Amino acid sequence: MADSDIRHLFEQLNLTEKTAFSLEKTKEDYILDISVQERSNTLAATSSNKFIRLFSYSNLATKGSIEGHSGLITGVKFANTESDILFSSSEDKTIKCWDVRTDLKKPVSVFEGYEESNNIFTSFDVSCNDRVICAGCAQNKKSEDVHLLFWDRRGKELLGCYSDSHQDDITQVCFHPTEPDTLSTGSTDGLVCVFDIGQPTEDDAIVLTLNSESSVDKIGWHNNNLYCVTHIDTFYLWDIKKEEDLLVLTDIKDSNNLQGKDSIEYLIDGLLHLVAGTHSGSLRVLDVSGDSPTVIQSLTGGHTSTVRCCLWSDNMLVSGGEDSMLCLWSHRKTIPKQELKGKLKVKKSVTRKAQPY
Repeated sequence: MADSDIRHLFEQLNLTEKTAFSLEKTKEDYILDISVQERSNTLAATSSNKFIRLFSYSNLATKGSIEGHSGLITGVKFANTESDILFSSSEDKTIKCWDVRTDLKKPVSVFEGYEESNNIFTSFDVSCNDRVICAGCAQNKKSEDVHLLFWDRRGKELLGCYSDSHQDDITQVCFHPTEPDTLSTGSTDGLVCVFDIGQPTEDDAIVLTLNSESSVDKIGWHNNNLYCVTHIDTFYLWDIKKEEDLLVLTDIKDSNNLQGKDSIEYLIDGLLHLVAGTHSGSLRVLDVSGDSPTVIQSLTGGHTSTVRCCLWSDNMLVSGGEDSMLCLWSHRKTIPKQELKGKLKVKKSVTRKAQPY
């Protein structure tokens, strides 16, 4: 999608419809991660109550739920080549594979680490051809090692691990969207590493080590560019092929263009544009291509608290927050209606937006 098309799309968001789903325990259930499978029109959202909930992506109609982990769920990801396969990772030391066409009582397969590793999975991802699963672990307090574990998704066996590249908890694992052997990782040690996992050893595999100078919150790919958002709200964009900085924003919250009604309090994710927010629930879509960041669009009326995660897919933006709200933002004039299922918390509609359910 061209940058001009993206800008036009977000410029229309103040006239869009918004729909939202709320969890039952609004003070306890944070929405932590989101994944979308466009081909099956399914959205998966994890929450702090150890559930995974499935929705129709087009209108957030409830499709089902998974209660399959005994620990906090740290990630959820749909397969890239199979539209009905969903993976989830947890602090219960497992990664599980689910077929969303089933009754969701039992996983299709379970991936576990080995005894020497800490095995508390803090992040994971699946390669673009779905052949390799990689999970990052918290630091082993006894050995002080930090492991990246790899599994053959088809054979289910553990392929091996990397243990020398990071010195603290791994917060992000992210495969390249089109290159199955290219992997990036981020850690609370401030390092962002890029690997070629087709190489025989970890020393051979490490392609690049980048320093964000702060604990890494989010990383992601834009073609051959890699972005990083840190826990102190700094933003980096690197050209991996040329091994150079494209953009470094260390004081974005103090920018002259982001004051008053356009003020931001934290960064959420990179996506197609940098997305930031306020602790009262407003979202800001930022253009960082100029000399100073500017707000393309503010999205209000959906969340009432800090937004934890967001995801862009099929001309729509979905966001999840500490208010237990899952909000779908669309530039379309209508959002398909649905029959209500279960007990949902209703919020009043906002101007030019659909009645949430």
